Amino acid sequence: MNKLSRTHFSWPALWVILGGVLFRMAGLYRPLLGNFSQYQTGQAMMAKFFVEERFTNLFSPKLNMLVQGEPSLHLIHYPLSSLVAAVMAAIFGGEYSVWGRFQAVVFFALAAFFLFRLVCLLCDEETARGALIFFILCPLTIIYGQSFQSEMISVCSSIIFF
Repeated sequence: MNKLSRTHFSWPALWVILGGVLFRMAGLYRPLLGNFSQYQTGQAMMAKFFVEERFTNLFSPKLNMLVQGEPSLHLIHYPLSSLVAAVMAAIFGGEYSVWGRFQAVVFFALAAFFLFRLVCLLCDEETARGALIFFILCPLTIIYGQSFQSEMISVCSSIIFF
């Protein structure tokens, strides 16, 4: 492997990532139906409560689920995707579902970029291109890469911290 492939990013790889992003952006304005609709709707509710309560409840996200007369939630993980969507909606306006899907597309693109760089460092650029194409065309990244969920944040973080 030469030094150039370690320090520069490949233009063909950038075009492949851009194609993957554009493919996923086509579904941003769909309603929260289909794959994981309850989970995505819950994420949108949490984003709505973050904005409505002016981000005062960062450590106790809420849903439209009543416990002792108050909206509440039992967390198994922190809803970072809801927080990102809430911040974007508060700054730019718009629908929570669109911002939630948008953050998934952004973290998909970051994950693809860092995966390419990681495989370049561990192997070579040709192998990295193959890994990138596989990652972009993988059905799981197609679904999660445009869903209002925390999965793409998790994938991206895992690749970055590898």
